Amino acid sequence: MTAVGLGIGSFFGGFLVSKGKREMIIMMNIIGAIGTSITLIDDFYAIIIGKAVFAIATGVLLVAAPLMLEETIPVQATGFYGSFTNIFVVLGLSTMMFMAGIIP
Repeated sequence: MTAVGLGIGSFFGGFLVSKGKREMIIMMNIIGAIGTSITLIDDFYAIIIGKAVFAIATGVLLVAAPLMLEETIPVQATGFYGSFTNIFVVLGLSTMMFMAGIIP
């Protein structure tokens, strides 16, 4: 469910970010917190819905954060910091998948 939500969020992220990067980052952080709060309910379907909400918000953030970073750093450092953004996103997702396999 997380991968589907990430895909949906990333797909619509470009359209949503065109409305305003800073506002969208703040809004998606709030929506992600709401999704995380929903997962605390002790019900299977609530956990699935909460994970989907969080994943969609994260997918949008995966589009918005590099664009915001690109606007705020100097042009000569764009390639360096842009590559680190992708590396740490992949590292974070890999850590999440690894821990999901260990923790029941």
